[in-house]
Amino acid sequence: MKPAIVLKAQFITPSSKSRKSYSSYIDYINRKEALNESEKTPKFFSKYIDYMNDRKKGAYGFNDVYDKLENNQTNNIAKIFDEARNDNRILWQDVYSFDNEFLKSQGLYNSKSKELDSKTLISSVRESMKQFKKDGDIDNLVWTGAIHRNTDNIHIHVASVNMDENIQRDSEGIQKGFRSEKTVDNMKSKFINNIIDRNQRLDIMSNQRDQLVETDFLQNMSKKEKEQLEKIKDLLPENKNKWQYNRQEIKHIQPMIDEYTNSYIKKNHPKKYKSYHDILDEESLLNKQLYGEGTKEYDRYKNTKTNKLDELDQRMGNALLKHLKEEDALSKRFKQNEFYKNQQYEKQKMNQQGLQKRRVIHNPVLNRRTQFMIERGFNSRYKDQRLEMDNKRLEQSIEQEKSRQQYENEL
Repeated sequence: MKPAIVLKAQFITPSSKSRKSYSSYIDYINRKEALNESEKTPKFFSKYIDYMNDRKKGAYGFNDVYDKLENNQTNNIAKIFDEARNDNRILWQDVYSFDNEFLKSQGLYNSKSKELDSKTLISSVRESMKQFKKDGDIDNLVWTGAIHRNTDNIHIHVASVNMDENIQRDSEGIQKGFRSEKTVDNMKSKFINNIIDRNQRLDIMSNQRDQLVETDFLQNMSKKEKEQLEKIKDLLPENKNKWQYNRQEIKHIQPMIDEYTNSYIKKNHPKKYKSYHDILDEESLLNKQLYGEGTKEYDRYKNTKTNKLDELDQRMGNALLKHLKEEDALSKRFKQNEFYKNQQYEKQKMNQQGLQKRRVIHNPVLNRRTQFMIERGFNSRYKDQRLEMDNKRLEQSIEQEKSRQQYENEL
């Protein structure tokens, strides 16, 4: 599979024989025969109709401000380009080319009516050039672009010059123009993210992941899950500060934690779990379309689903460990409760006296809400008992005082 979007980047120097002047490149990318394919009236955007229909006067380019450059604006840019050449500055030449089928799948191109969402393509170029300025630490980047439709694949030419006062030059005084592979990749990523609105896709993906992570993994546990959890707790370090998924002390029980959290999610939230897998599959397919197979770019994205699922395991693992910490802390508070201590004392006393009591099965992993309610009930009951005892003492004191007064009166 070939990449759906390709960015070819190069530059020429004032000594290059391929162009007598930089301004001639503007004429080349704006030549009428490259842009004059019939476009009729596009339905994608209303404010852009005049640009899409007005081809009689010639071809029009765009830049970082204007969607349609008039002749005088184009001439001004051409002058700046030739000033750059005379000052031994370089001219960057970038070409964004597309698989037309991909543009159709994204709703950007109608092959029957020849309608093209040029507005989105132009805004994507602007985002890409902003990234170029950022990575290159450039303040005054002058550029112009044009969409070409005279070949089998729609493509965009962009020409740019760096007009900053201070630039790096080689020993012959010619500007250094090398752009790293990372810079070009960043430019392409910005272009792609704007075209497919990837930020929205990533937000949806993150929201679905967060919904899974927010699960309370100690609720509605089966007998098997309780047993799994007890084994995990037995293997956890005593120092609870080390109860973090990626800590070295917990590496050996990560598979057990993953098995628990994944089986719990599949059982209790099957639709959410499947939905998250589905969007990861869509993202993997999209990466394959965008970058093709066997390319360096695709190698960086082909493991997207695996990486995202590993991230989910880590987040769910930490959520489980956090819940276990809270459960442990609540259990300690529960056992320190005064009424609970009295109950334990009475229970031991009665056992020592040989009285039979109903056996209570202790759930090693109590529901935290249930524990809270029990603790509150114990506290409330303990307070009620103390209040009842105080009332009895008060009543006894009153009766004693009445008897004393009656006795004195009788005397």
